[in-house]
Amino acid sequence: MYNVTSRIRDIKQPHLGYILVSALNVVKYSDNNEIKEVNPYYKAIQGMAVDYLTRLVMGAFKPTVFETCLEGAAKVNELKQAKELLEWIDWLDDYSIDMTCKLVGYDVAFKRGPKYFTPIDNIQPSKEVIRNIKIMVRRSKQFLKKENKPLVLNGFNFHGAYNSVIKAGEGDYLTEDTLWDFKVSESKPTIEYTLQILVYYILGLHSIHHNEFNKIKKLGIYNPELNTAYTIALSDIPEKVFYDVSKDVIGYCMPKNIKDWRKAYGTSEQAKNELWTRVIKEFQDTGFSPDNYQDGIHDITVDDYWSYYRKITLTKDNCTEFRRPNKVLQTQVAQIKFIKNSGFIMFVSISKTGCTSILYGGRRHSIKKPLQYYYENLPKYGGTILDRFSNYWDALYNISSQLQSIKLNDQESKTEYEKVVLENKKWGTQPSPYEIWCQADLQRYSFSGKVHGCIVDLDYSRHIYLNPYDGSIAAYSAPSMSTKNVYDNVISLIATEKSEMLPAFKRKINLIETDIDKKTTELTLKEKSLSIFKNDEINKSPNLVTDTSMYKVSNRMNELQKIYDYHLVGNWYDDVLPNSESSEKKRIELKATSIVQKKDSGKSKKSKSTRKKISYVGKTAKMNCGLNATVIEDFGCKNITVRFEDGLVKKKCRRDKFREGNIGHKA
Repeated sequence: MYNVTSRIRDIKQPHLGYILVSALNVVKYSDNNEIKEVNPYYKAIQGMAVDYLTRLVMGAFKPTVFETCLEGAAKVNELKQAKELLEWIDWLDDYSIDMTCKLVGYDVAFKRGPKYFTPIDNIQPSKEVIRNIKIMVRRSKQFLKKENKPLVLNGFNFHGAYNSVIKAGEGDYLTEDTLWDFKVSESKPTIEYTLQILVYYILGLHSIHHNEFNKIKKLGIYNPELNTAYTIALSDIPEKVFYDVSKDVIGYCMPKNIKDWRKAYGTSEQAKNELWTRVIKEFQDTGFSPDNYQDGIHDITVDDYWSYYRKITLTKDNCTEFRRPNKVLQTQVAQIKFIKNSGFIMFVSISKTGCTSILYGGRRHSIKKPLQYYYENLPKYGGTILDRFSNYWDALYNISSQLQSIKLNDQESKTEYEKVVLENKKWGTQPSPYEIWCQADLQRYSFSGKVHGCIVDLDYSRHIYLNPYDGSIAAYSAPSMSTKNVYDNVISLIATEKSEMLPAFKRKINLIETDIDKKTTELTLKEKSLSIFKNDEINKSPNLVTDTSMYKVSNRMNELQKIYDYHLVGNWYDDVLPNSESSEKKRIELKATSIVQKKDSGKSKKSKSTRKKISYVGKTAKMNCGLNATVIEDFGCKNITVRFEDGLVKKKCRRDKFREGNIGHKA
């Protein structure tokens, strides 16, 4: 998968770049603070910490700010440790900065992959690093205040603008008239920096934030290390540059007229073919097919494995996702075993160090038992999964196909186009002709229906969660994994957040009520009849849910889903097998964590018995009075007892004051 930065690294720009660095207007600020030189190892950590903490002090929700780090931690099975670090991050005190430096160590596991991760215990930032971060975060905050314009967006993605070429990317800050990208560097901007913010701007125009981006007049880069801002007016950038970047970098389908570059959409066939050709060169198609093998355990090659996996999953729309995993397997795997028994199949890798793992795409799941055990139990394992969940997957795919069948009629399409015309008129821009708009934008007025795990997508941020154990349905929108707005029912979600589709959705309900579609929309799951197509009472007030446990079950079901689709086993859970000692216990545990809770105060609910208690007892810090103080009792964040080195004891102090060194030495 390409994100914006990796795509830019792959692009050969004109000699001086799409935007000349010399064309930027430069403003230097001064605060009499000096950024100290630090160990090169901490340069990247320092920059990431500044980025994350700036978003935090500018008012962003803490779990959302550090979501990338938490997802990276989950990839290396250290989510619990990461959440504990997150609890300690309060503001800009030294201890919070120290914890931030450790937490951002998980960033690389998410963005580049677990193999690039190194233990965070190695991260011990010096006083110079902490001081530098504090200075640069304060500079960043002061700079945004100097702009004297309120923040419109703080840390945002570009949903609605992504295509087969660019599928990820995150902007920094948007004020009323300027898109800002913050870069911590000891160097001046490069042509890669200027192209990155230009791509962000074009993506923004096609994203869910298009109204905000239509107001922008300037692009800007701010470097808190140099305390310098660089800007360029959009009017100073030739329209051909916008056209060429949309076409050659992002890969959009382009209109013939350069002046119509804003009417770009989707992914051009040229861009798809270029990516496809490049990726296919990395694969050696051996013609491998499971049908050519008898039951047994067989030796095959890495190319055999990818020849099969490519056939069932690889398309021009997702081909960039498979480049790195293929290289990893080529370099780290010594053998590939293909296991087949009674129509069920699985692939096993044996690393150069002797570790055995089940392959699931580019992922590897470690296994401990002899291969003969998996061969003998493969039919029982696959059969148990199908017996238990076939009706469930039937229900998911039925919901998916029914959602995909819902379309706007001609009158509804024209009504939505009239809204677009009025919006363009408001901002003084010319809309696309109706026929072109239908080709480029009408696809937004539909339901995706993509199935992954326990989830069916309405679109990129709105979903339906079907509990695999009790058949309950939760309709929700998710700005992030840790922030979900859960509605009473599906129609309430659509009425509130996708209202343009409400008439079409109600039309589907009417068809069902007249028995035209009833047989294909009513589903049975564990003797429970269910349907998302109900004329329930609309309640536009959702409940906020921050708990993420639902994704554990969804991810597990996503892996098991390949058994339903292809009879392919991608992970092994012994507790699934009949007569397993842990089978019933695990089943109950999954039931408890799979449902999206509908009532939540905004805080993750933990019982007193399971919440890990944090204690400052034994910690020592130097106070502003010059004396060291040691915590001798800890009853919570607002009630600790400290003893100064001269023997003075103070009770009912606060943890944050202790971290900041602000506990006074008075009896």
